[in-house]
Amino acid sequence: MPSPPDYSLTLDHERALRRSGKLIHVQSLVIRMHELVERIWRRIKENESKYVGDLKRLLEQKGISATGEGIEECASTVREMMEEVGLKAELIRSGGYPAVFGEFKEERHGTLLFYNHYDVQPPD
Repeated sequence: MPSPPDYSLTLDHERALRRSGKLIHVQSLVIRMHELVERIWRRIKENESKYVGDLKRLLEQKGISATGEGIEECASTVREMMEEVGLKAELIRSGGYPAVFGEFKEERHGTLLFYNHYDVQPPD
């Protein structure tokens, strides 16, 4: 797994911020950002085997958009996985392949949207 990025200030940045009087505020922000990134990386490393298992589960599920083979099953698997982590999830049918919509409402943090596709191309 790659190492987290280095958020330390360069000497040029530090000099410019010191002249502007904003150095203390920026250092505090950088420290908080660094702590947040460290927590995220720690969580990823602690749960690495679960995340790899989730990825394997998705990769094992056939879902070929060119032929339609396994698309319904793949969409259902994605919905199930979303529900397993606490999202309210549903399949939305609108004439083509189903879209999978999931949400977790927590008003204090606003909205975060992820968009992705769950189908794959057939092997050559």
